[in-house]
Amino acid sequence: MRTKCPVYIVIGEAPLRRHLVSMLRSHGHVPTPFSTGTDFLEASHFLHPGIAVLDVHLPDMPGLLTLQELLSRRRDIPIIMTSTGADIRVAVQTIKKGADDFVEQPVDDQILLETIDNTALLLEERIDLQKEKDSRRNLPRQT
Repeated sequence: MRTKCPVYIVIGEAPLRRHLVSMLRSHGHVPTPFSTGTDFLEASHFLHPGIAVLDVHLPDMPGLLTLQELLSRRRDIPIIMTSTGADIRVAVQTIKKGADDFVEQPVDDQILLETIDNTALLLEERIDLQKEKDSRRNLPRQT
């Protein structure tokens, strides 16, 4: 089985986080768990391009704030938001804020796998966007 792209699991609830890591590993993904938005954002400078599965409700900060902060730093990590008890309004709000998709909790493993596979199609384009952003940042200033 070919190893797939990294998947960053940013979910405060430990049993769900462990389940998703185990399930993703069994399907050839390379999952890395984070229990808080702060930990994920601090690590984001060093992470390889991949996909983030980000909970709307994190123990330390709102998932939407984590989403916005990540988008200001990295374009090469497409984001799938997730939440318990979410309604259409919450899903639409996360997409409007920049998430690439939304999966309701309790998470159906097959739906999440399909969503990750679909989101992975964006990864190459996002890597190119990030390289372009980084190269603009490193241009010498005109005086």
